Amino acid sequence: MKVYIIFLFLLKFSFSQGEGGENVEVIGHLEFGQNTSDITGFFQDGREFAAVGLQNASVIVDITDPENPFEITRIPGGNSMWRDLKYWNRYLYVGTEAEVDNGIQIISLDDPDNPFLENTISSIGSSHNVHIDEDGFLYVVGSSDGCDIFIYDLNNPANPELLGCWNGEYIHDLEVFNNKAYACGIYSGVFYIIDLADKTNPQTVLSYQTDSGGSYSTHDAAVTFDENYLIIGDESPGAIISIYDISNYNNINKISEYYTQGYSGNGYLSRSAHNVYIQENSGLLITSFYIEGTRFVDISDPYNPLEVGYYDTSDDDLASENDPYYGNWGTYVDLPSGNIISSDIENGLFILQYNNAPSELTYSPSSFSFESTSNETIVDQIFVTNTGVDESLLTYEITTSPFASPLDGPNENDFYWTDSDNEPSLDFNWLDISEDGILYNFVNNDESGSIINIGFDFQFYGSVYNQLIINPNGWIGFGEDSDEWNNISIPSNEAPSSAIFGFWDDLNPINDNCNQYCSGNVYYHSNNERMVIWFNNVAHWWTNFENSFYDFQIVLYSNGDIDLNYSTLLGNYEDATIGIQDQFGSSGFLISYNSNYLHDNLSIQFKQKPEWLSIFPTDGELVSNSTEAHQIQLIPSSLDIGVHYGYFLLNSNGGTGFVDVSITLGENNNLLIGDINFDNEINIQDIVLLLNFVLESDLPTNTEFFVSDINADNLLNILDVVQVVNIILSNF
Repeated sequence: MKVYIIFLFLLKFSFSQGEGGENVEVIGHLEFGQNTSDITGFFQDGREFAAVGLQNASVIVDITDPENPFEITRIPGGNSMWRDLKYWNRYLYVGTEAEVDNGIQIISLDDPDNPFLENTISSIGSSHNVHIDEDGFLYVVGSSDGCDIFIYDLNNPANPELLGCWNGEYIHDLEVFNNKAYACGIYSGVFYIIDLADKTNPQTVLSYQTDSGGSYSTHDAAVTFDENYLIIGDESPGAIISIYDISNYNNINKISEYYTQGYSGNGYLSRSAHNVYIQENSGLLITSFYIEGTRFVDISDPYNPLEVGYYDTSDDDLASENDPYYGNWGTYVDLPSGNIISSDIENGLFILQYNNAPSELTYSPSSFSFESTSNETIVDQIFVTNTGVDESLLTYEITTSPFASPLDGPNENDFYWTDSDNEPSLDFNWLDISEDGILYNFVNNDESGSIINIGFDFQFYGSVYNQLIINPNGWIGFGEDSDEWNNISIPSNEAPSSAIFGFWDDLNPINDNCNQYCSGNVYYHSNNERMVIWFNNVAHWWTNFENSFYDFQIVLYSNGDIDLNYSTLLGNYEDATIGIQDQFGSSGFLISYNSNYLHDNLSIQFKQKPEWLSIFPTDGELVSNSTEAHQIQLIPSSLDIGVHYGYFLLNSNGGTGFVDVSITLGENNNLLIGDINFDNEINIQDIVLLLNFVLESDLPTNTEFFVSDINADNLLNILDVVQVVNIILSNF
């Protein structure tokens, strides 16, 4: 589900021709020696990339360092000025209007440094555009090969399955969101809304004749994330961008228009829009506008679109009154960094940064430190202020986190992760078990040995485990074993499930069927607080990995935390899967897949969101020179005696920050035995909680265990329930 976050910028701008722009700057640029067409971007293995269509190839560019982009490779294809590209699940799908060597190319990006053409949908010849929706379905339009819209299932991404076909008229482009296609009949000026709930049988819900009929009209569309408004870009000389209210299909209305400066009442023929996009994290309309470059438009009030920034990538003098088709072809707007990438036909790749920051986030205090006991609730406040320019609007949100600098999260199970390179509170945390570790034995170098006890109940993706297996290929699991030595990306149901991958690859520790190259043992040690699994200088399978040895740990903690610690890595250590995934292979964190990420003395940590820490409200808007108070609450009843840490993360259009929170819990000598919910009463609610502990549907904290063990026998059972009942009866 997309989230529509609105930013309102109340600024006035003056515009100039040529390079340079308002509130937007170029932070990277790369030329390719030939004309470009469309562009897409993707984030994979901790890196950002651009894929750009050239006259005779698709080029992959590493833009992780936006100031120093570099070309990785070119995948040749048929010669054409039209080339459209979309990314999905480590593959790139490329359509073209080439007369020969056409079809839909499927380019493997499993190793983004070594892409290759894996397959081609040859049943489709030429095409104009491809689109992939949020659920992984591919749509191909602008083809003369039997369907106006082809629909493919990408469940097997290298071999798509044709599901359905829609015919009505030539479709130039479309957007698909929430099982509906917004399709553009470029020659008729009609846009269609098509129901895709059954992709084998798509049904037209609406066809609407715009007022821009004629050649190169109704070029492409973008729908707002609430699906109430449709933005239509037209492409004829002097064309404009129109916004339609589609909230009532029986009453479609054009409510506003957007055009660049220089437009007059009868049009400014040397200007023309090309492609329209809505940025997910800001809600801004961002447009590739041929010779007008990349345009940023605030549509938070769709009745009054407001241009808030631009950068002109183009050479304006190339265009003539009736031929505006030079300059900015395409734009990709949803990279995690927030950077915008644009393809200029003549001038190549531009990496842009939108710098409009009229608002400024400040907050106080910068930290909290509390001392308490587990049955006390603490309430306090954070104050957020907009100290930006007059009339600015600060839009912000506040989240709770176990880290000041998480690298990702939360996922479906409220996991976050970070590493010691990024997190100020996390140091390299190697745990020495060299004297206490127990040797783990393997039958061969691909199969786990015996099942071993963890030593405590370990919660992982909603399940509780007290046993695990250790696989010689660098992972531990809580389900079935796998002898798969060839690592793949995760999450995947083809990978070991319910597993933690410290270094999943073809390792070769000492085992009962050793060859001459096996080396290194695996040890484990557990107490009631943590379990350590140590791969002690374990060798990689020798072929192509000569003299490669790895010294690393997987650490499980009784509170559900996970550490991956890497001490010494020798040889080639870039060919591995690092991360975690659930029992279904559907959810997880991929930290690294066959990439240059690891190094000596590195710790990775996974934690869940601190449930004991909350804030209200979680977001807000502030005009300049105003302040909002947010109430925080700490409920430490689930915590054990000791020191605990959490963070409030603040994100806004005026900056980011974090507030660290620590709480030190001491012994409470006034704990009431039997008062399991800490409300200073013993009643039926305490019996319910105790029964949950006895039946093991819930796990007590140390403090909860103390007040639940009525007879002090270090066991929770029916005898304790009887005791609580007797206490309640005696009070009547």
